[in-house]
Amino acid sequence: CAATIGQVGVPYSSSLVATGGTGGYTFSIISGSLPAGLTLNPATGAITGIPTAFGTSSFTAQVMDNSGLAAGTTTSSCTIVIAPPPITLACAANTGQVGVPYSSSLVATGGTGVYTFSISSGSLPAGLTLNPATGAITGTPTAFGTSTFTAMVVDSSKTAAGTTTSNCTIVIAPNPIIVTCPLINIGQLGVAYSSSVGVSGGVAPYSYLIYSGALPTGLTLNTSTGAITGTPTVAGSFNFSIKVTDSLGSSAISACACSPVASTWNFASPTGNQGNSQPYTVNGIAITAYGFTNSGWPTALIGRNDGSDLYGLGIDATSSNEIDASNFVQLDLTNVVAKNGQNLMI
Repeated sequence: CAATIGQVGVPYSSSLVATGGTGGYTFSIISGSLPAGLTLNPATGAITGIPTAFGTSSFTAQVMDNSGLAAGTTTSSCTIVIAPPPITLACAANTGQVGVPYSSSLVATGGTGVYTFSISSGSLPAGLTLNPATGAITGTPTAFGTSTFTAMVVDSSKTAAGTTTSNCTIVIAPNPIIVTCPLINIGQLGVAYSSSVGVSGGVAPYSYLIYSGALPTGLTLNTSTGAITGTPTVAGSFNFSIKVTDSLGSSAISACACSPVASTWNFASPTGNQGNSQPYTVNGIAITAYGFTNSGWPTALIGRNDGSDLYGLGIDATSSNEIDASNFVQLDLTNVVAKNGQNLMI
């Protein structure tokens, strides 16, 4: 008989060998069959090919010499065992991100099939689980970091030859950094301001800097905490970008704006039916303020573009709040009250 052992996917070459008789041999398989993928050369007895399936093949080989007589014919019972291909195991995808669903698989090839997967040492990232029947690793990672583990697969033979391992690593990245501008983006001249840059994701601690533009004059950024504090000294709209970098070196940038405004008016008007006027421009809106101290009309501070009558915007006053050359009235733009108690938004 020919060689009795082969392996799926590995070229096989052996021969039936005849001796004696008159020579001029002819070989054949009279019962059973060769392993799938192998063929017999009837003139030489060579059995060659690449086995395509594992298993045991039993067959009866015959040889006949050129005499054509029964005495010149004989048979032999033969067996060829084809082993499965070596079992291999490939790791799952090696990257993921906190909060983002992960789905990948351990992949086994070779062996006898019907695999069982397991983690023989180490552990998967928090939030992920292994399906032992399919090798699928799924879930949503809950913590960043690097997880190293040894994956194992065993085929249906449950033999050492049908078992293998692979050293795997999955690196879970933190959430991306998200930077939000200070919640308070309007300040008042001469009034203490305090707000903070918001940040989520990444890995603390963070560092902060003004990437472009500038904060309003009088305000400063704490590069360790993201707090913006100070007292604005110049009105206007200030555009700037804030860059935040985490402890791993990842960073993000957000474009912001802050607008300190002059929120009070101080002015004096002499006694008279209509006092002196004083113009103001606030956030691009031109407003003229007039003072009134008529003895027959409640003292009032009126804000109008034309100042033509007493029914503009204003604050009713008592005699103790008369507007004259030495008394001043402050009008807070955030609380301007119209005649009849209606609110005005400027």
